[in-house]
Parts: sequence; C-alpha cells; structure tokens
Amino acid sequence: MGKKYRNTLRVYLIFLICASFMYLNDTCAADQPEGSRMLHPLPRTPAQRSADTLNIKDYGAILGDSSGASDIKIIDLLMGNNISKSGRSIQSRILEIPAGRWPHYTIIPKNTADTDFVRVLGRLEMYPYFPVTAHDINMAVPYFGDGVLSETHATMGGGNLEFARVDSNNTNAREYRPAVSFTLVGDTPEEKGNRAIFGQKNVVFNQFTTERNNGNSQNVHERAYYMGLNGAGEFDVNHWNDVQIEGTNWVWANLVTMNEGISFSDGNGPVSPSWLYEEDMSGFGPDTRESAHDPFGSKRKMYWMTTNHNENNDDNSNRDLSWAPDTKFPAGRIIIRTGRAGPVMYRNISGGAVSGKTMPVFPLSFGAQVKDGGITWQNIGIETYDIGCLICIAGGSDARHHERIGTIMAETTDLIYNAVFDFSQAKFDQSVERNIFARLHSDMYLDMTADGTQNGQNNHILGYNSARSSLEYEVRKKPVLEIKDDGTTVISGSLSGADGTVRLSSGLVLAPKTKSEILAVRHPSEPMTYYDTTDHAEVTYRCPGGGSCGWFPVRYGAPLKP
Repeated sequence: MGKKYRNTLRVYLIFLICASFMYLNDTCAADQPEGSRMLHPLPRTPAQRSADTLNIKDYGAILGDSSGASDIKIIDLLMGNNISKSGRSIQSRILEIPAGRWPHYTIIPKNTADTDFVRVLGRLEMYPYFPVTAHDINMAVPYFGDGVLSETHATMGGGNLEFARVDSNNTNAREYRPAVSFTLVGDTPEEKGNRAIFGQKNVVFNQFTTERNNGNSQNVHERAYYMGLNGAGEFDVNHWNDVQIEGTNWVWANLVTMNEGISFSDGNGPVSPSWLYEEDMSGFGPDTRESAHDPFGSKRKMYWMTTNHNENNDDNSNRDLSWAPDTKFPAGRIIIRTGRAGPVMYRNISGGAVSGKTMPVFPLSFGAQVKDGGITWQNIGIETYDIGCLICIAGGSDARHHERIGTIMAETTDLIYNAVFDFSQAKFDQSVERNIFARLHSDMYLDMTADGTQNGQNNHILGYNSARSSLEYEVRKKPVLEIKDDGTTVISGSLSGADGTVRLSSGLVLAPKTKSEILAVRHPSEPMTYYDTTDHAEVTYRCPGGGSCGWFPVRYGAPLKP
C-alpha cells in the first residue's frame, strides 16, 4: 500500500473515531460551528461535489501558457452539458474557473445553453471579453458566452470583484433577469419585528477617506451608455425607483442627507464648496420650434414630473382599487367603482375587516354609506388624486438656531428663449375662488431692476406695505404710487405725459363724496380735490396765502353750448 493511500486511510479512520465520540472529544469538537457540536461533516465523492459545481480543472483543463487549444474544447464541452439532475429537476451548475491563463481573450465559449453562471477563482489572464469601443468608451466587459453571468476579479477597467453579462445572440429568458439582484424581506407575518429601530438595510456601500486622503473619491459611480436607435419604440432608464405604499408608515422614495461636521473658514466664507445635488445635462442641436412658445412641445426636458399617470379612470386598471368578495380591506383603503358620473371613490371608514360574499350597491351621492360584510364604505367623491405640495422647502430655524438660504432659485449664463415661468396652459380647479399665480405675504417685494450687484438691488420694488396698508411701488426707497385698502390712490410726484400734460382718454372723474364726508376727511392736504355730491360742486383743499385752510368750491362760468 502506497504512502498516499496510507495517509488517506489514516485520515478517514480518525474522522470516524471523532464522529463516534464527538461529544467527549474536544479536539474533534473544536472544528465544529458554534452551537452545532453534535454535527459532523459527511464525506462526499467527487461526483457528488460536481453535482453542485463544476471546476474545469477537475476535467483536465490546465489554463497554462500552451494549453489553450485543449482547454477550450474542455470548456465548451462542460458548458454545453452542465446540468445536474436533482430528483425530477434539471439544474444549471456554477462553472468554476481557477486562476490561470485563458486560451485567448477573443475565444468566447459557443455552446452555453446549459450554463448560467461562471465564477473565476482568482486572477485570470487573457480573460474573454466583449469590447465596447463606440463613442470612445473603450471597456472590456468579461464575456463567457451569450447570457452567462460571470463573477471575476481584477479585470481590466473593472473592480476587484466584478459581475458581468453580455447578451449577444438570440433573445432568451436570461436577458429579462437582472444581472445582480439584492432582496430583503423584513419582518414576515411570523415575527413581531422591532418598532422604530433602524437596521433592515438591503444594500450598504461604505467609503471612508482619512486626513491623508489625496485625489478624488467616489463612493458609487454609475455609468450608463444608451446607443439604441429605436426612438419612442424603446425606453432606456438609468434609475427607476418603484415604490409601492400599502401601509401607513411614513415613506420616502428618496432620502438624501449631507452633514458637514466641521466648518472651515478663511474669514470670507467656507473654503470648500459643497453640493447636495448637481445634475448636468449636455449635448448639441436645437429643440423643437414649438418650445419657444409651448414648453410641452419640447423634446428635451431636464426635469419632468407627472402625477397619477398609472390610473386609467377604470376600477379594473389596478387590482388594489377593485372590490373583491371575502377579502380583508385595511382601514382607510380606497376602492373605485364606476357610476353614472364616472369613477367614484369609496373609503373603508370601519376598521380592517372582510368584505361580503356579494358586491353591495354602492351609493352615488357624496357622503352616503353602505355596509359590506364587516366593512362600511363611504362615498368620498369623484376619483381625485391630490398632491398638496409638489415642491416644498422647509427648515428648522428657531430663536436659538438660524438656518438661512441665500437664494432658492437662480439662473445665469444660459439664454432663455421662451420665459422664466410659463403657465400659459395651466388649468385650475373650478372650485377655487380665484386663479392665483403666486401668493406673497405682506412686506414682500418684487425687485424690478436688479442686475446681480449689491448696488443694483431694491431700487425699483413693488409690494404691499403693512405699515401704510397699501400696495406700493417704491423708487430708491421712496413710494411713488400707493393704492390704499380703501381704494384711494396716492401718487407722489407729478403725473405727466411725454409733453408734460396728462391725457385721460376716458375723461377725469373725481372721487364723489357728500359734503359731510369731505369735511370728515382726516389730515387733508393741498391740493386734494373731491366732487361734492351735496352741492354738486368740485371742491379743492387750499391754504390761501399760508393762512386758514379749508375746502373751497370751484367757480364755473356758463356751460358749453352747441
């Protein structure tokens, strides 16, 4: 008996002895996982191990400098016959490729029908790749056959760990699966869960730079190159966040935080600028002609937000909006039924309960209710989807801590060829009292002549002055036009045309008041003028020769005759 076989027999005998007396033998038990000291590994044959994975070196591949021709034959044969029978199912196994040298980077396995996954166990020289060279991209994507997902290490241009898949030939089911997927199911119905405790995180990327960090750093860098030429026939989406809300927890589709731990200043402000968001859009060529007067006729839209476009005014368009028999509906659930007036919303105003076996007759009048098994449905009106605030900005300022924003929205450099704001096609709900473009609180002004300099600010402003209860237009901090709450208009300075005269095409109508109302005017001043409806005369407040002031009627001559 050779030395090799004697050692093998010795190891096997020791294994049997340890397995038999494991509970008394600390030496054997030391190799067991914590909490499983009564378990022991079972010996398996190479055939049993190959039922799980295939290592190409177990079948004669060498991956050396001069073994390329024979290696690729073995690899093609294994990838085309890589199935493991487990009961009645046939499973594709992971093909393992140890570190070494691939025959040549241009040699791609042809027969990959039975292989979905390839794992490279180390650095593989001359690995096969698909060259992406269009538009100066120059990337070598690991390519182990059509639709085969590969796990590689230290590839050209890739990372220390890289997952790649190239779909090259006929469309197959592999193309409709994600190359990599991360899935977490938190708190199944069998467990109570932990309330208000963070910790259920699906994917976490951490990057730390120390004080000695030199150069640029990126925690996550995403690149997407879209070169399809199908127009509206196909959509390419870099980010698709699909968030479905079926509970009552607070939900954020995106939450981005940025915390500046230490503020460095040179006396003139922060030394290091920071951006919470920067989004750049570049290209060349004009947009449509319509975009000069119709923003929605443009083809390029940097930000595009739509609302409720997934509903089709049909109670069957969304399963969760439909009524169903013997179904538990949570409290507050809204369903939609189509009536004579169109789709109508009904809310479950009872607790979570089960619907009846037959559909009730849903009332069409607003506020009406109907019983349905253990549920009470209430008509809450025609189908509506309200977003109370599309873009909202809020801070945390208080008396002790001030958060300030210099400018909320600004534009520079770009040439605007339509308008800063275009709401020419805006539609308002018929129930609102006034169609309001913007709301300003008192003592808030529009600056009409700013030019981006400090001296150019606040020279011509329009706003409501709460101290004088008037809408005012100020020129260099002096009001030149005031419209009081009582309708009185005060013009400070002269009111004149180009030739120094005032021309009113519809005539000049003085404010009419009775004699008692004129005499009751508080703080009159020259040359206030009213029409006295009591005596049917024009009166002017005057102080002749600096003496006594009063209201003097204007004397007229004979009336005009034809």
